[in-house]
Amino acid sequence: MSNSASLAAAKKRRSQPANIPLSNEKQQQQQKQPQPQNTQPPINVTPAQLLKTHNYKLYLLEKNFESLKDDLVTKNDLELLHFDKLGASPHLQLDNKIINTIENTNTDILALKREIKQLTTNITEVTSLAQTMRATILSQTNEIEQLKELKTDFYKFLETRETKDLEETQDTNETPTKDTKGL
Repeated sequence: MSNSASLAAAKKRRSQPANIPLSNEKQQQQQKQPQPQNTQPPINVTPAQLLKTHNYKLYLLEKNFESLKDDLVTKNDLELLHFDKLGASPHLQLDNKIINTIENTNTDILALKREIKQLTTNITEVTSLAQTMRATILSQTNEIEQLKELKTDFYKFLETRETKDLEETQDTNETPTKDTKGL
């Protein structure tokens, strides 16, 4: 029932006076129904008993539902039947949002793979450069050690040369002085 129809029915009920007699059909139905006789005294039911009764009724309903469950047709069953009739797979009928998400994810994965490949290439180049630098440092360290040895050898040579030169100069100075003293 639409909202306007329910509002109209409510207004109609409110506008009628309360003392209008019931229709004949309603009166006859009320007369045909036997009046229940309260021959049993009222029973005091505790909340625990009421809960137990309620749980038992739920159990019976669930049991009945489980037995009917196999006979029920679900929405998924109808979709599978529909796809079988069309000859299409339900996987092809994914909505656009999921398809776009999958495509975007695939694009992102491909971009990441390209970046990883580029980074791997860069790492290989840096590793090669580092090895070349280590080799250069080793060879230069060896050359420096050789130069240090040559330096010490050169200083020793200079020292011995100076000593020889001094001795020679002293020898030449002493020899003429002996000749000049004897004269």
